[in-house]
Amino acid sequence: GQALERDAKGEALRITGTVRDITTEVDASIQAGLAEIIFADVSDGIAILDAQSRYLRVNRAFTDITGYSQEELIGRHPSMLYADLNNRVTAQEIWASLQVRGTWRGEIWNRHKSGTLYAVWRSITALRDESGRITRYAALYSDITDQKRKEEMLERQAYFDSLTDLPNRRLFFEKLEQEIEASSRTGQMFFLLFIDID
Repeated sequence: GQALERDAKGEALRITGTVRDITTEVDASIQAGLAEIIFADVSDGIAILDAQSRYLRVNRAFTDITGYSQEELIGRHPSMLYADLNNRVTAQEIWASLQVRGTWRGEIWNRHKSGTLYAVWRSITALRDESGRITRYAALYSDITDQKRKEEMLERQAYFDSLTDLPNRRLFFEKLEQEIEASSRTGQMFFLLFIDID
């Protein structure tokens, strides 16, 4: 605040006041604003979960990826997105890793609200308070469905004939090699039948 001091005639003598350095508050405000812009506009899905792994907040990209609105997600557990029982096993591994290491990264298949499956690369970090207790989780979701589909198509092209859609020679030799290795390990015999058809 400021105060104007006057003499007996009413003439201004001096102005007194206090000055406070608000650089830290301004920097924090700028950082908070930037974080909010990034949260809203980034193309990857971001979710903030509470200590019990329930959604607190998600960005628009996350709702686009999952098909669910923020209102439908808040208070719910990520298991609502799981595609199958295998993801439940993965979920146990994820939360165990978060408790021990504080992070988990990997691929997981989820089910869109429409019912279609999609693949995501998920990166989760546990956020702790001063005492080391987990208070929040921050999760980053990248939709990699197109990438996975392309990988599957390339693998199919490598192992199946494009004209007949039958397994090709490369797949045959890989399977044969696997059988030979298995036979060597177990000591069991296997037979290969060759039929030449004209």
